[in-house]
Amino acid sequence: MYNSMRKEIKVEAKQEALTLLTDVAYAHVDYWFDGATYRDMKMSLIFPKIRTKEMKRPVILWLCGGGFLTMECNVWLPQLVHLAERGYIIASPQYRTVNEGMHPCAIQDIKASIRFLRAHADCYGVDPDHIFIMGESAGATLAILTSVTSGEREFEVGEYLDYSSDVQGVVDFYGISDVKSIYEGAKDVPPRTLMKITAPFFEGVEVETSAITKVTENTPPTLILHGAEDALAPISQSVRYYETLEKAGVETDLYIFEGAGHGDARFYQEEVYEIIDNFLQGLVKA
Repeated sequence: MYNSMRKEIKVEAKQEALTLLTDVAYAHVDYWFDGATYRDMKMSLIFPKIRTKEMKRPVILWLCGGGFLTMECNVWLPQLVHLAERGYIIASPQYRTVNEGMHPCAIQDIKASIRFLRAHADCYGVDPDHIFIMGESAGATLAILTSVTSGEREFEVGEYLDYSSDVQGVVDFYGISDVKSIYEGAKDVPPRTLMKITAPFFEGVEVETSAITKVTENTPPTLILHGAEDALAPISQSVRYYETLEKAGVETDLYIFEGAGHGDARFYQEEVYEIIDNFLQGLVKA
């Protein structure tokens, strides 16, 4: 038999309450047959339930993967709450996949979402000086490509063009940095690598979609995470990208996860959130 109890307790509010906002339209784009119809591009946000204009938070713009053929901006949000609890606003935008729009549509969408966040910084409590980009798999490939194309006008399409789409730091979860090497038949490329699955969609833009060819000393600091047993995105892609960043004098760290495959749960553990937080906080405080 259950014994009822009445008890007065004192709880200290050490952790603020968070809220989830979905279906925020950040852009309006051509969708079906070159403008026959249009589509609102949307994003989801995790941020403090109670905000003030003075309370600005750094943003992590998260890009979901999906082999460039599909994406779901909400699928990873449960894992990203851990970073929201550490003081970041999480923004997860949709972007057009290759069956919805060819390159550079996805990069144009991502940059539009960054400009939108800066334009609405007061509304969402965004620190416009600290917007970081982070993605996994195809999302990571797009994240690093976004980071190395700062100032390239072909990617700046749509509204809020008076605002910058630059990012101040990057976290790359097992992305592809050198699309060109895959098309050239590099020996270290597994048979089912991401870019081989969607090869027809990237034909002719292999160099333009290879972040490794665009690295300069001005590339934002980049943290790279990759599994040693990744069968879809070769570990060599991250090793070469790390070496290229390092040679250019860009602040960069590479963590190779022993025994981890593509999309492995080991990437979403508390010790990894600690690594990410330490890296980004170093940039916030710089």
